[in-house]
Amino acid sequence: QKGFACAARAGGSDYVPEDLPDPLREAMRNYAQAAVRHFRDAELLAASQCLGGGGHLIGLAAECALKHAARKITSPPDAEIRSHLPGGLCGAIARLLRGRDATTNRLRQICKDGAFFADWDVANRYEDDTHVTHERFVRWKRSAARALSVADLARRMNDDAIGS
Repeated sequence: QKGFACAARAGGSDYVPEDLPDPLREAMRNYAQAAVRHFRDAELLAASQCLGGGGHLIGLAAECALKHAARKITSPPDAEIRSHLPGGLCGAIARLLRGRDATTNRLRQICKDGAFFADWDVANRYEDDTHVTHERFVRWKRSAARALSVADLARRMNDDAIGS
């Protein structure tokens, strides 16, 4: 299918045309589905003792969940937040939350939590496999589960997938 890039296949559009202008491509991104997919894939990798890859994906799951939650309050609606965890993304979301009502409190709490993915960085994908310990993965997984919950995505996961 020349001219098309594969997007998430379950639910929603199967393809995002490569030649769409940036704002349209960004609006078609499915952060909710990506968050759930990355979370599940991270669990599979961790179960196979591939903690480096699992740790990277669990952080991406949290990022996607927060971006999904933040899309509800961006102006214009569904605007892209081009930042990563921890500080850049949480800082961008915190700026969006200024002056908002109490309905955004759970998202605000995550963004104010200085420990939320503080030792995760998107550049960690270049680290060796020993960078992510089992304890670190479990801590990140709990934080990612919290982000999925705040983004109202926990219902998309089976209960035992986000529990531990």
